[in-house]
Amino acid sequence: MFGQGRTIGQKALIYGVILFPALLLVVPSWLTSEERVAYFTEHQSLLIWLMIAVIAIYTGSLGIVLYWIRENARLLYGLLEIVFAMVLIEFTVVNLLLSGHGPKIEDGFQMLFRTAGASAQFFGGLYVLVRGLDNVGQGLRGTRFEKTWDYLSLKSVKKQD
Repeated sequence: MFGQGRTIGQKALIYGVILFPALLLVVPSWLTSEERVAYFTEHQSLLIWLMIAVIAIYTGSLGIVLYWIRENARLLYGLLEIVFAMVLIEFTVVNLLLSGHGPKIEDGFQMLFRTAGASAQFFGGLYVLVRGLDNVGQGLRGTRFEKTWDYLSLKSVKKQD
């Protein structure tokens, strides 16, 4: 799976990115020893920069893994996008409703559009949902489900002579 037609550098990158999350288990335990807690209590800015570096490296690594999944398992990636979009939209709407500042039936849902952050999250979720559906469609190309997907996505049907 990882070894076919890849250079040593590519293999190292793949294994490094996959194994990197294990460091997220090691680093917190290393940071919480009494000696280091005392040191970082005195040097808060250093701790903040360390946290920013770890988050940046982890985010980049996760991006590479997700890109690899997108290139090699388009259907799975599309399904992950759809699930993420649905969760994002659901959390956005629930947070709006529970915050007390959310839209109410009597105001015609105008508050949703007056709340810029929630609107951006909501429409961002819709965008990710559309991208997920597109990736699912691309992942189904050449499979026995392609015609069914084309029908469900309302594509024009080619007439056979």
